Amino acid sequence: MIMSTHDVTLWSAPSGQTLPANVKKPLDIVGYAVQLAQKDRQQIAKAFAAGSYEMAAQFTWAKSMSALKKELATVGLKFLGEMLGKGDLSDAGSPYLVISDGEALMLAEELGVVNGTEAMRLRHVHETITHFLHMDGTSVDADGDQMEEEEALQALKACVRNVLGKQQIAVSTEFAEFRNDLETKVFQVEDTEVRNLVLSPYFFKKITISILMSGAGKSHGAKLENTLSNINTIIPLIWAALKDPERWLVGRTYAEAHDNGDATAAAGIKRALMKVAGFDYVPENLRSSAFAKLAEKVIEAHESYSNYHNEVAPTRELQSMGTTIPLPAFPACATALLCVYLGNAYGTSHIASGVAGATMKSFPENRWEYYFNDCLTSDARILNKLSYEKPRKRFFALISEFKIDGLKLNVLAKKLVDAALAQDAKRTITAVENIKKKYYGDGKS
Repeated sequence: MIMSTHDVTLWSAPSGQTLPANVKKPLDIVGYAVQLAQKDRQQIAKAFAAGSYEMAAQFTWAKSMSALKKELATVGLKFLGEMLGKGDLSDAGSPYLVISDGEALMLAEELGVVNGTEAMRLRHVHETITHFLHMDGTSVDADGDQMEEEEALQALKACVRNVLGKQQIAVSTEFAEFRNDLETKVFQVEDTEVRNLVLSPYFFKKITISILMSGAGKSHGAKLENTLSNINTIIPLIWAALKDPERWLVGRTYAEAHDNGDATAAAGIKRALMKVAGFDYVPENLRSSAFAKLAEKVIEAHESYSNYHNEVAPTRELQSMGTTIPLPAFPACATALLCVYLGNAYGTSHIASGVAGATMKSFPENRWEYYFNDCLTSDARILNKLSYEKPRKRFFALISEFKIDGLKLNVLAKKLVDAALAQDAKRTITAVENIKKKYYGDGKS
């Protein structure tokens, strides 16, 4: 039976918790925050009554992120690490230490905790809280710039609607279960999960390839045999739909297995590559792997709590590797350098961003075209950064300085670049959401 896209059931995105229209006062709203203790609800209500809006918003946000990260971790930190491109996360770690607030919002959207609209609202709250958190006292006293009640109220509503108002946050577990099944059972072409995957939005194909390649590189015994069997079933079915970054990942994994003497893994991936004539995506040496692994270190430093300090060393090390980045590693390196250059809602590391910018200036036009046409549409880290004012302004500067607008770009990328060149925040956000719709599927928005 041929399935339509409406039959895909691997994942779904709920809307936020509905608050009654007549619930408008802080004391009434916190009454719906079932995940908060009574004393916490009272503390928030008292902060509002006292006019301490920033304190109320920051406390609510901290409680929300704690609850969200705890619930996300129920699908396993190893799985979340694969989604984030952090291959070294283990289930024994702490989600509060290894997942940043920005990453938690990205995962919440990808795992269906919130839909696209609610994710946008939460990122706006995050940006607002961050803005006021980093204002110095002199600016507040001199200009009267402080959080207003309505801004704090919007933060409270968003947190209660999407996190604190749910007794148990509804993380979509279907795909997490599919991830575990890739190591524990052998799928056939006709299986529902496989047919759903073929019809699913690109995000699912991307993360499936990441999971399979991670399993091929780290699993042993029966798990490895299951993984390799599934590689040979799934890759031929979705190869034509895969973008170059995922194809290079398959080729690089094969090369590493071959060079490391992992004969079983190498042979299994080789069979799959032969089925799709994919050996053009096998790097000739391990130089590309060295670049890709260093890019992971840069991203890890960027997402750390002391990122401004931690980013400098790995970013300089990546620059010292040479200005000609091997094509298999280019997507990962471009993401890492852009993360550092654009910064986060708090700002940028002056030194590290300067190094990243200098490195990216060496990119030839065809590499920028490659990134914007073939990589950006599935680069969730960079797309999510553009929801925040400070990274978005840095992106505007990059588009102008590097003359990205003069490149040959596809329709979605061109709309984003044109909006950025015009420094139009509203159009830029709309362009990003249109790209994400294609990546995640219309059901997410």
